[in-house]
Amino acid sequence: TRIVSWITPVAHAQVYGGFDCGTTSNAQLSTTSINPLCPLTTNLTLGQLIDRILTLFFWVAGVAAVFYLLFGGIMYITAGGDTTKAGNARTAIVNAVIGIIIILLALVIEKSVANIFITS
Repeated sequence: TRIVSWITPVAHAQVYGGFDCGTTSNAQLSTTSINPLCPLTTNLTLGQLIDRILTLFFWVAGVAAVFYLLFGGIMYITAGGDTTKAGNARTAIVNAVIGIIIILLALVIEKSVANIFITS
C-alpha cells in the first residue's frame, strides 16, 4: 500500500499537473515522500529549459572528450616505438585537449548569456 500511495499522486500530477514541487498543496503527498518526476513537472521558462538541455549536452561532450583523451594516451603507451601509431596517438591527444578547451569555453559563454537573459 505504501507504493500505491506514492504512485497515485505522482500519476495524478503527471496526468493533471495537479501539484507544485516543494509544496504540500496535494493532501495525498506528504513532505517526506520522494517524487522523481518533480524536475519534469516544475514550471520552467523556455530559457531555463534551453539552459538545462545545453548544460547536459556540454557535460556529455566533456565526458566524451575526456574518454577520447584517455584513449589517445593508451594508444600512445601501446605504440611500442611505431612512429605512425605514436603520431596518431599524439594527434588524438591534441584533438581531445582542444575539444575540452572548446567545450569549457562554450559552457562559460552559455552560462554567461543564460544569466543575462534568464535573470533579467
